[in-house]
Amino acid sequence: LFQSVIKCLEMQNIEIKKLVYLYIINYSRTRPDDAIMVINLFRRDAANLASPLIRALAVRTMGCLRVKKLNEYLGEPLRKALDDEDPYVRKTAILCVPKVFELNVEAVEHNKMIEKLQLMLQKENNAIVLSNVVIALRELSELKGQELITLDRDTLNRLLLAVNETIEWGQIYILDHLVNYVPKDSKESENIIERVIPRLSHINTAVVLSAVKVIVKMLEFVTNNDYYKTVIKKLSPPIVSMLNGPAEQTYVVLRNINFILQKVPHLLDKDVKVFFCNFEDPYYVKLEKLEIVTRLSDAKNYEVVLNELFEYSTSFDIDFVRRAIRGIGKVALRVDRSVEHAINILMNLFKEAGKNSPHIIQEVTTVMGHIYRKFPAKWNYLNSLNEIVANISEIIEPEAKASVVWMIGEYADKIEQSDDYMMAIVDGFLQEEGIVQLQILTAAVKVFLKIPNSTNDMITKLFQTAADSIENPDIRDRAYIYWRMLSSDPEKTKQVVLGERPPIIDDQANYPPTLLEKLILNIGNISSIHHKAPEQIFSKHFEPVRKADQDDLPDEEILNVNRTEQTPSNSNKNQEASRPNQIQQKQPEQDVDLLDLDFDSVPQQAQPRITQSAQPFGQNPSQANNNGGLLDIFGDFPGTSSGNQGLVQPHPGVNTGGDLFDIGFGPSPVTKKQNNTTSAHDDLFGDDLLSQPTNQVISVPFENVLNVNTPGFNTGASGLGVDALFKRENGKIFLLLKLSNKSGQFVDNIEIIIRPNYFCLALEQGGKYTIQNGASQELKLPVSTQGPFNQQTPSTPLMFSVTLKSSLDLYVFNVPCMFHVLLSEEGQLSKDEFRRIWKEIPDSNELMFDMPSIKPEFRSVEQIQQLYARNNIYYIASRKNSANQNIIYFSSKASNGTVFLIEVSVPSMKYPEGCSISCKCLTQTLISLFLQSASFIPVSYTHLRAHETGRNLVCRLLLEKKK
Repeated sequence: LFQSVIKCLEMQNIEIKKLVYLYIINYSRTRPDDAIMVINLFRRDAANLASPLIRALAVRTMGCLRVKKLNEYLGEPLRKALDDEDPYVRKTAILCVPKVFELNVEAVEHNKMIEKLQLMLQKENNAIVLSNVVIALRELSELKGQELITLDRDTLNRLLLAVNETIEWGQIYILDHLVNYVPKDSKESENIIERVIPRLSHINTAVVLSAVKVIVKMLEFVTNNDYYKTVIKKLSPPIVSMLNGPAEQTYVVLRNINFILQKVPHLLDKDVKVFFCNFEDPYYVKLEKLEIVTRLSDAKNYEVVLNELFEYSTSFDIDFVRRAIRGIGKVALRVDRSVEHAINILMNLFKEAGKNSPHIIQEVTTVMGHIYRKFPAKWNYLNSLNEIVANISEIIEPEAKASVVWMIGEYADKIEQSDDYMMAIVDGFLQEEGIVQLQILTAAVKVFLKIPNSTNDMITKLFQTAADSIENPDIRDRAYIYWRMLSSDPEKTKQVVLGERPPIIDDQANYPPTLLEKLILNIGNISSIHHKAPEQIFSKHFEPVRKADQDDLPDEEILNVNRTEQTPSNSNKNQEASRPNQIQQKQPEQDVDLLDLDFDSVPQQAQPRITQSAQPFGQNPSQANNNGGLLDIFGDFPGTSSGNQGLVQPHPGVNTGGDLFDIGFGPSPVTKKQNNTTSAHDDLFGDDLLSQPTNQVISVPFENVLNVNTPGFNTGASGLGVDALFKRENGKIFLLLKLSNKSGQFVDNIEIIIRPNYFCLALEQGGKYTIQNGASQELKLPVSTQGPFNQQTPSTPLMFSVTLKSSLDLYVFNVPCMFHVLLSEEGQLSKDEFRRIWKEIPDSNELMFDMPSIKPEFRSVEQIQQLYARNNIYYIASRKNSANQNIIYFSSKASNGTVFLIEVSVPSMKYPEGCSISCKCLTQTLISLFLQSASFIPVSYTHLRAHETGRNLVCRLLLEKKK
């Protein structure tokens, strides 16, 4: 059939030739060798003097054939086409040059096509051809990595003339390049602006945005203030008119306006009503308008803006209502005159919300906390502070609760019975989220300093609880610091804690000057929509092929990552093996591309890897620092011979020597010889678990999360016990509960709620359960990943807060969860996706975990691949480096869409019998959680034991079978 089709090229009918050329382009992709048969026909048509359309069609088709062998024959016809007398042929040939350059650099350089294009930039008179020269040279500049267009005054004038005559896409490319020109003085910048302003009336939105880009950039060089204001007035109407298009176009324009207003703040001062939301606007458009409305608020229009935001606050869309209330707070922080009006609106919303709109209560509380921070004297306006504190039982979300706790601490001397409020909050300290616990510590110290007589027992109880029961090191450290400060010198503590603080500022997004400059240069481009620099979105362009064809990549070397390759040394084996496992943060390596796409090149001599120790597993600060770590800062613990005795005495159970904070993230390798005491957990390390089949996913036992002696929140009733765990089964997440009733009464109306969290876990459907006195009941509740979102990133170990409502009382407890439960079955990436994402993630978001020893059966690529696959960590590729290490690449994806890229090296460079696991992720705080899951699997992790001892053990690793 191919032979019959190419014979049709003998016909002179232009329509038939187009069809045949299209057929050859598609056919050459699968049969490139056969495509060579038509090269002579192409060359003949390219020299057809009778028809410029046939010449252009032949040249364009030859450029579209992505076959390297064909490009060897294209050089001469293309060079001649660049000098063709017909502008259509020249235009077509110009656009072919970058395509040929990608496949055959020598053909372009040998025929000096780039120099020819640069000459055409100076001599070409046809506007359409000139715009195509700009397009081609810009693309070649990206391919070569150097600027090929020199903008002088003569070239500038030629391009400005061509803008008026070329097609719209030519105008866009020319304007996009003019933005790089630096005018000599203000007069020249004004001249450029005057010649670009007519483009603001173009029907194509892309042309208008490109014109806006040039004008905004040139305004930086204008020194005439009157002319500056005149240009601003001319810019406003075309920008507003672009908002009348389709929703997608409106969204793009709004995203650009958002950061343009930071560059030109008064651009749209009189057009704030244009950005009010319409009922039929899509949600994403409403959110952008909301941001711009708050940014445009000032002393003249704040009443109109606040009233509009109040209307949005009555919407049925909960998320939009929340954002509208935050917008009211932003206006109050931005415009001082609007504070009282904003408080009036917020308190009306607070009073009218009731139990039917709890989200309004939460948001208003958070926003009022921000307002009090900036305007402390407004606490008594409309009795707002007392109104909020009186409804503290309705405030349940972490951010809102932290805000009301701050209010109680800050205004303890102005709130009636503030000490009673604080005591009630301290009683539920262990059930609160981390952000609330941190605020409780600070607020409690403030209340103690202001009302010391009635709160001494409260503060002591709080510090003891934090020292004994809190596992989060940030919270525990803060408690220790406050404890030490109060014990040493209460007066100095008062000066520090109650001292003057910088006022809260408007949190409206303002971009750093360097990023803002890049966004201005990219108005109308993809980066302007994401509000990110282009290099953060797009990876580095691949190098053009010069000699070797790299279309076919080796199956086993899809990632030739130029990492340090070092043979594990036997001389320091014993020394390294004695060190505990460490997570290390990788530092960028000099002159090494961590994901070089040149797969055929291997560095002759790799530089040593430089790592910086991050938070260790199983290592206390005192172990990491021979000088005692934090003890060098604080000296002896309060209560010893040195230091003053304060009002608060140290807890007798706290170690007064060694590691003051005692906050290792995990245990050192544990064996049975370390603890000969028999306990209910001894079987965890028994031989029966060591010999369990390896074809199972990680198994985690039930954890007691609510003791039967734990009192409830409302009445203090106890007797309800809960054991719980999260489990993944057949692609779904389940919450397994074992309820036991020892309360002495029948308990009904039991309702389970997973509180808002970072991974959006929530029960798929609600339900109410009953349990007889003395009975037990097991529940298996399916969990959805589409629940409400809490932006607070999870801490280690991973916990989900759960609320249990019942006729007995209200209880809140934390359920531990192994991270592998959150890994979805959609984590398999293609090689190209893996490569692209790896390059997009910065090196600072890469952590490495070294394990000194792993079981022999887990040291082969196949075993690790199979084991990881059963836990939703999917194999990408593997290779062997010069140090005889197996380098294996995996990918995984969490239920919220977060992607993890993993590199496993067996053996480790440090430990000949171990391995190292490296992980990259855009969300850096999640890497340590994922590394836990990834490292537990190859060492046959069997059980999670959160809250195991006072040493804050996250888990126990069963490293290998001990004989």
